[in-house]
Amino acid sequence: MHIDNGVSPPKVVWQPRGRDLQHEQLQFLLAYWKNLSDGDGRVAADEIDPLNMWPALGFVILVDVVEGGEDFRVRVYGSAIAQSVDVDVTGKLISETPWQGVVMDFFYAVYRAVLIRPEPLYTEHEPPADVGVKLWHRLMLPLGGADGKICRVLVGNVPGEWRKPVKDGED
Repeated sequence: MHIDNGVSPPKVVWQPRGRDLQHEQLQFLLAYWKNLSDGDGRVAADEIDPLNMWPALGFVILVDVVEGGEDFRVRVYGSAIAQSVDVDVTGKLISETPWQGVVMDFFYAVYRAVLIRPEPLYTEHEPPADVGVKLWHRLMLPLGGADGKICRVLVGNVPGEWRKPVKDGED
């Protein structure tokens, strides 16, 4: 089934297990996050150490929550992801990124969902045809601040198979 923008609805899995994740980078990040968890499923943002995430580092995005989820700022944008889409959005707000329409709506929806329900969330989503990746595999892991509220999201984002992007006006 495709919705009116030409992409299939995303697959969404709350509380994924390692076997739910196809990519070893995402399996690693989930295990890393769980290892840091204080027992109630919470991980403090200041406990994250990029040096300890080296098996997945090129596929890591760190997103800061801005004004309670009104927007999100990309603190870190993994080099493997940047190379995949030929753009680096480090330092930008989600609202300032080149992705518009359904893609931006999806990003806001999943990041806000993790604020509301602070637990691991895994998605598989198909981008529009002008993107050279058929499917993105994304794991979102909430990180808390000193006040206990979610202040950052640790994201693993791994591209699936490649395809030739279709630009506007092409068939």
